[in-house]
Amino acid sequence: MKKALVLNNTHSETEFINVLKKYYKKIYTIGKNKPYNKSSKIQHINCDYKDYKKIKLIQKKYKISDTFPGANDYTLFSLAHLKSKIIDDLSITKIIHNKELFRNFIKSIKIYTLSIFKKKNFNKIAFPLLAKPKLGHGGKGIVKIEDFKSLKLLIKNIKNKKYIIEEFVEGSNHGIFTLVKNQKIIFIFFDTEQRFLNPYTVSSTINICEINNIEKKKIKDKLYKIIKKLNLKDGIFHAQIIFNKKKNKAFIIEITRRLPGDNYLKFIKYSTGVSIEDCILKLFLKKKFRINLKKKSYILRKVLMSTRNGYFHRVKISKKIKRNIIEIKIFKQNGEKINNYLQDRVGVVFFKFKTKKKLLVITKNIDKLIGVIIQKNKF
Repeated sequence: MKKALVLNNTHSETEFINVLKKYYKKIYTIGKNKPYNKSSKIQHINCDYKDYKKIKLIQKKYKISDTFPGANDYTLFSLAHLKSKIIDDLSITKIIHNKELFRNFIKSIKIYTLSIFKKKNFNKIAFPLLAKPKLGHGGKGIVKIEDFKSLKLLIKNIKNKKYIIEEFVEGSNHGIFTLVKNQKIIFIFFDTEQRFLNPYTVSSTINICEINNIEKKKIKDKLYKIIKKLNLKDGIFHAQIIFNKKKNKAFIIEITRRLPGDNYLKFIKYSTGVSIEDCILKLFLKKKFRINLKKKSYILRKVLMSTRNGYFHRVKISKKIKRNIIEIKIFKQNGEKINNYLQDRVGVVFFKFKTKKKLLVITKNIDKLIGVIIQKNKF
């Protein structure tokens, strides 16, 4: 059997690594942090997944048959540099994952996008604004700008030009996960997202999306247009949107082609019955597969995050929702330090409900029903 290489080894790659075990004799993973997934079939190599030159040496040394991206945008750049057959060309990868290039691209194909602030329009600004790193994901580094004073200070501090500043829009947040084959969308999954303390990082996700079907069709058509214009290869195509109900308009915030994070593949499986990680692998390898959707379940995925820095103690769960838990994953060890509570993931919990109404009620109050207990000092 063949050998596979996965660029990263965190909880977010778990489902994909598990499916690789069925088809590969040995799985090599790389990354600078301690590997999350461990087994006799997995060998982890301490190597930066951004260092494509070292990755090339690893491919040669271990006689790797197939190399796959992880749940991080930078793994796609490495594979693009290596001219991987399963990843788009480097120029396309840059357009997709650089927010400024992407905004300019979708504007060029007449898809409405958020306006980017330019100094020449200084007197026509409508606050608030958002400053975002051009590269990156997960809501990291985003800053809300409320007035001219804050804007001038930010401009002074970001002379390296690695940020974009764009208009701020209100609305509901949604993820749209699709699979692409021969530049056609063969699978599409809409969700609704909720935030906790960090307004730019997903903390809860449900498999209900109350955008009407007409607007969903318009969104799908826009995604299809992007896929065709960029001549994308088979694989994942995942979009983040904000839907403004008053304007009845969807704003495409960003797209990616990496594996989704925080066990999202398991979320899709619980929601649809589809082993989506198996479909992804077979898309990459150009193998045939079928997608058989099962009766929809009402699923909530809760990403556990702390309310402050400190040392992880335990997870507190209300009796009201304990019986609805179908799986719980804890990533932190008892006593492990949390340095950035606005970003650090403690775990993921999956809930299942009998009715849509119950799902919506619990989701609205989920952060009052489950939480992370932190100790100030290590014990």
